[in-house]
Amino acid sequence: MSLLVLACATPTSTAPLDSLSDSAVVISATDEVTALLAGRFDSADQAAEDFSYYAVSLVACPVDAPELGEHVLYIEQALVETLDSPYRQRLYVVTPEGEQVRSAIYELDRPKKAVGLCDEDSVRTYTADEAIERVGCDVLLSRDGDAWVGETGNESCPSDLNGASWATSKVRLESDRIESWDQGWDGEGEQIWGATAGAYVFLRR
Repeated sequence: MSLLVLACATPTSTAPLDSLSDSAVVISATDEVTALLAGRFDSADQAAEDFSYYAVSLVACPVDAPELGEHVLYIEQALVETLDSPYRQRLYVVTPEGEQVRSAIYELDRPKKAVGLCDEDSVRTYTADEAIERVGCDVLLSRDGDAWVGETGNESCPSDLNGASWATSKVRLESDRIESWDQGWDGEGEQIWGATAGAYVFLRR
């Protein structure tokens, strides 16, 4: 898995490499999930093969929000053709949950000020007052081989988008991709919005 490169940096000591073979740094599950989420991705390949999917850009980068947690990412999604007009901006707060990892979802009170944040040279700082938690929309992730998979609770995430009553999100994280399937449902359990055939596949660029 590509994340293991983090544990294989060139040692600064003059000790033989054989003596370092058992001293590789073991990163935490929270660090691993955060690293899998961070980066630049898009679904252009999938959109080219299946016209029912849009070419979407997904960008994620760390922000400094100590009141929310140690591992906080800013997430920005936009159509590839209109990158300066994102349709979704969130903060993900990644925390350990036993052997699992929880990703809590927050909206920003002033999202327009964050557009293009991941292109900045410095790390943006946020306070708890600038974020609004989407209660019930957190995703609990479990390890699945080299991947992490998870989803929201059943009917736990309220949504009024396009007349929906609640939303679901299923996620799979791998070293080279994020698979995300977001769907909105009405009070009768009928799908209102989102992909119907399967998850969006965002490849790491």
